[in-house]
Amino acid sequence: MLVVLHDNEPMYHQDVRWPNIIRLPSALVEPSKWIIIDWKDADGYPNNPADHLTPDEHAPEVFQQNHGGEVDIWSVGKLILDASRWNISLSQRITQFGRDLQGRLLRKP
Repeated sequence: MLVVLHDNEPMYHQDVRWPNIIRLPSALVEPSKWIIIDWKDADGYPNNPADHLTPDEHAPEVFQQNHGGEVDIWSVGKLILDASRWNISLSQRITQFGRDLQGRLLRKP
């Protein structure tokens, strides 16, 4: 989904976090699907800093003018790391992937 949002005429959700994710169970949709909700903070490019969001739950770039899709990708990494704290069955490889999503973006050129 983020690939589609960030392509051509980009749109950035900017507030990807667990309270804004819902799961449609397989009883409703086969297979079950995860959906991003709460689009009130979504913005395109150019954009302004999203100063009303919280630094502990959002990418550092979201507080800068004209940020891009890295803010949503960083947030997916945070979702994974949060889930790894709640679910002991997440593999080390998945947890490292979450760290990589956050770390690479913080060190971009």
